[in-house]
Order: sequence, then structure tokens, then C-alpha cells
Amino acid sequence: MPDWLLDSLHENVILRTDEMFLRLAAAFVLGCIAAGVYRLTTHDNRTPGFLGTLVLLSVLMAVLTIVIGNSLARAFSLVGSMAIIRFRSVVENTRDTAFVMLAVVCGMACGSGYVLAAVAAIPLVFLGSWLFRPRVEAAAEAGQLLILRLGTASGAEQKVQALLKERGLNSRLAGLETARGGAALDVRFVIPTLTAHAALDLVAELNRIEGVQGVELKDDI
Repeated sequence: MPDWLLDSLHENVILRTDEMFLRLAAAFVLGCIAAGVYRLTTHDNRTPGFLGTLVLLSVLMAVLTIVIGNSLARAFSLVGSMAIIRFRSVVENTRDTAFVMLAVVCGMACGSGYVLAAVAAIPLVFLGSWLFRPRVEAAAEAGQLLILRLGTASGAEQKVQALLKERGLNSRLAGLETARGGAALDVRFVIPTLTAHAALDLVAELNRIEGVQGVELKDDI
């Protein structure tokens, strides 16, 4: 076996304690900055948990990078261990995914000692996310996404459409999908943006319709 491959399997990087804490602190600060950029450029009131996740990801990736060092064997073992982790929440917005990658990159950069690379990237990320940030007015004009699960043999589709027409909601069919082996149908409508009170009333009325098995109303479409 070549010497360079043997070295990659066993080589350890000696890192001073003060330097390690400095890298972790830098990862924490950059993670907070990444979360701040997301908060400043995103009009969403449901973000506190996601902001904390960005900071944690940055710090954890820094720790992971420090632990791996230059050891190829350690890298494979840690990747295998991390593969068993599963997340119940799916990041549906591609923009949110980009910020998750930013937190990961910041953590890896700090853990490997390339802090300046992450520092130099953050202003560019901020500029791009600010220039192309979602507009509140555009989101309001786009409307809300109404997701219904209907029994296929219940005839609830006509009742739902009649209720939406009765409330004066100009709905637009956004998608159809079968569920539960064809026993149910997931229907997506785009409707005008409702106030909190109107949304609660609409969901309550839809739930009272026979054949409606589930109702979900989302702001982001």
C-alpha cells in the first residue's frame, strides 16, 4: 500500500486547546451572522427554530471537521455514523436549503482553519439574498395554498368548490395526487390570502364537510 495512503489513514493533527476554542467561537459567530442574514432577508415569523438550527449546524460542523482532521479512516467512520440520523422536518424552500449549506460551510471553514474564506463569502451571500429576497407584496398577491385530503367515494369535491364559491374565494386548482392506495385524493387549491379569523372559519367549515379527511392551509406556495 502506498505510503501516502497509509499516512491518510493514521495521520493526526495536533491542535492547541486555545486554537480549538477560537475556531469554535468563530463558527458560533459566523453561524449567528448567517442566521441574522436569513432573518433580515426573509419575511417569515416562523423562523426562530430554524435560526437556532443554523447556529447549531455551524458549530457542530466545526467540531466534526476538527475531529476528522486529516484522517481518512476517521472521516469514513464519522460519515457512516452520521448516516443513521434522520430528520422529520423537510426543508421545502430551496432558499432555506441554501442557508443550511451556508451554516455547514461556515462550520467546516472554521474547523479546518479557513475562517477568512467564510468571512469573505458572507457579504456576498447577504448581497445576493437581499437583492432577491421574497417581497411581502408578492407573497400576498400569490395567495395561500389550501391542501385537502378527500375520500374518493364521498363526493366532497363539489361541496368544497361550492363552499369556496359561496365565500367568494377565487380558487385555482394547483395539483392532484392520490393517497392511501387510491382511497383518498390530495387536492391543492391556490386561494386569496385570508386573515387569521377568516382562515380559522374556513378550515372549521371544511372539516365539517363529509368526506374531508384533512385540511392544511399554507402561506408559502
